[in-house]
Amino acid sequence: MLFRSYIAAAEADAQAAPQELPAIFRAASMHKDSFTTLDRARFNTLSARFSHAPLSQQEGAFRAVLQIAPNEADALVAAGSFSFLRGNATDGQRFLERALQLNPGNFVVRRTLANGLFETKHFAEAEKVLVGMDSNPAVLPNLAICVLLEGDAARANTIADRLFASLQK
Repeated sequence: MLFRSYIAAAEADAQAAPQELPAIFRAASMHKDSFTTLDRARFNTLSARFSHAPLSQQEGAFRAVLQIAPNEADALVAAGSFSFLRGNATDGQRFLERALQLNPGNFVVRRTLANGLFETKHFAEAEKVLVGMDSNPAVLPNLAICVLLEGDAARANTIADRLFASLQK
């Protein structure tokens, strides 16, 4: 319970008073031994993120959470995102698809997966993810670009026309 209090304080101060974060992390560190193993791992992710640690260190902290709690959705999304940033589409896709299995309706995770696939030049796979969300006009530009980069200019133009029509409404 103590850990959750520190998390709440850190998240609130990150928005309202970021200058207070170091004091919160110092105070939490003094009580770290009383945290559960999982909470200590979560604390390490927060600490790495808020201290702007190198990406490899942040990724390692999230993977440590997954060693303890393999179905921790936030850690799966973070690990997937870091994998994509390193150009590892296989791991990125695996982590994010697992997060989607746990929460299939999560638009943000689905979009993160599509963006990761797009950025790693897996356009056909990104298109498959985006097609499932194409009722949302915000997805149409990315979908049109995926289709265009797959070499189908006519279909990309059709998707772009859908976007333009949605903007006219």
